[in-house]
Amino acid sequence: EDAEDAEEEPAIDYSILNFQQLLQCKRTLESELTSLKNERDQMNEETKTYRKERDELNQELKDTLKIALEKRNERDEINKQVHENKELRNQCNEELKKVEWNSGKKEISNIQAEINKIDKTIQTKVLDIRKENELVKRVSDLTKQLKKIQSDEEEEKTADALKEKSENYHQKVVELSDKAQAVHEEMIEYFNQIDGIREKADSKHQDFINSRNAATAKHEEVKAKLSEIRKVNKFMDQAKAKPRGRKSEEKSNSDLKEKEQAEEIFQKFKDGKKLTTEEFLLLQKYNIM
Repeated sequence: EDAEDAEEEPAIDYSILNFQQLLQCKRTLESELTSLKNERDQMNEETKTYRKERDELNQELKDTLKIALEKRNERDEINKQVHENKELRNQCNEELKKVEWNSGKKEISNIQAEINKIDKTIQTKVLDIRKENELVKRVSDLTKQLKKIQSDEEEEKTADALKEKSENYHQKVVELSDKAQAVHEEMIEYFNQIDGIREKADSKHQDFINSRNAATAKHEEVKAKLSEIRKVNKFMDQAKAKPRGRKSEEKSNSDLKEKEQAEEIFQKFKDGKKLTTEEFLLLQKYNIM
């Protein structure tokens, strides 16, 4: 800073300059003022550009954040559906555990064949009462067993239906989970974009601040230069007034000498000297006679 101060031009003492020198100083200052104004105006335009770019980035940041939040809400809604379908699938699986069933198709065929065989024996053969009663009881037992197996078949159908529902819910869980993951990745991408946009916006805002400060400093230089020009104008007005002042002073000195001369002539007149016409007019001019 000391080196810079040492290089600064010393202030001009305008009081020692004549009108022409002051006029030349004014022209130089006005040329410098024009350059400063141009620089300031250019800086102001740059400042406007930085502000516009910053505002555009901030708007882009706002729009991108809105999309990112929408993606997050969409993901959360899908995850909610995933949870609901998991619950439904688990309910089916719990109901499935409660259904006790087995595959009895072959056993049904065998039992039915045995019943038919016993019926045929009873109808075609002569049996004693004890033997016939045994066969009738056997048919009754087999019929009960057959009904139970047929009941088990209904349970099997119920189990199959529950399995199908469980598989459907599971498939939805898988599909929705994949969709939620895809939306989540999109959301992450938008949030990553936000970080980059925010960094650019902050940088552009700093450019705006720096440019605005530089333009303000340049405007202060313009004001200082205008003040210097007004100062020169003041000294120019004073320089123009000096010749008129000198003429007035010279005239005053001349009148004083002339009056002194008239008084000397009057003294000589009193001493008896004859006056010339010019001397007489001079005495009249100053009302001495």
